[in-house]
Amino acid sequence: MNSVVIGSGFGGIAAALRLKAKGHKVTLIEKHPDLGGRARVFKKNGFTYDGGPTVITAPYLINELFELFKKNPKDYIELSPLKIWYQFVFEDNSKFNYSGDESDMKKQIGEINKNDIEGYEKLVNFTKKIFDKGFTELADVPFDKPFVMMRQLPALLKLKSYKSVYSLVSSYIGYSITFRNNFFNLMTFNYFYTNFIHQFFKTLNNIARTTHRIMNSPFFF
Repeated sequence: MNSVVIGSGFGGIAAALRLKAKGHKVTLIEKHPDLGGRARVFKKNGFTYDGGPTVITAPYLINELFELFKKNPKDYIELSPLKIWYQFVFEDNSKFNYSGDESDMKKQIGEINKNDIEGYEKLVNFTKKIFDKGFTELADVPFDKPFVMMRQLPALLKLKSYKSVYSLVSSYIGYSITFRNNFFNLMTFNYFYTNFIHQFFKTLNNIARTTHRIMNSPFFF
């Protein structure tokens, strides 16, 4: 079978490799001259840019791709954990280091506003529920049928998917609009939830919109 995959980011390369492992003849299409998507490194006007990725939250999925072809990932790549994932510099030249060290995170938050430490803890606990639902329970579930999507509607409300990520974070962190804006950008969650919360909210909102269109279709009975 012939298959075409558009885009050579992590998702596109992973899809192409999994299809290849199943015996498909795969064509991978990429508009840029190099592969990698956000993970690529490129040069422009004499400067070298690192496109990302921001955080690799599930490295075992990368290892799986090598295992499909009976390869040892350690023979090709080495993933090194970082102590500091981002560093934010504010207008007064103060800095905030975003990392997976919960003690250091709380210490830095306390230096800005001690009242926000409790809000941060509540935010992390809430996003764990999103992770448990969206990743642990639903990561391998195909949303290919309307009623499969509709069954997730209660989760939409329970996990407050009607809120934007900024709105959700702001409901827990209340120091100032400047601090909240930066907090929104760095997504002060436990590292496993950093990218996933946004993607999960986006997925749930898509489910809601799709379900709404289906139920309002003249072909829905």
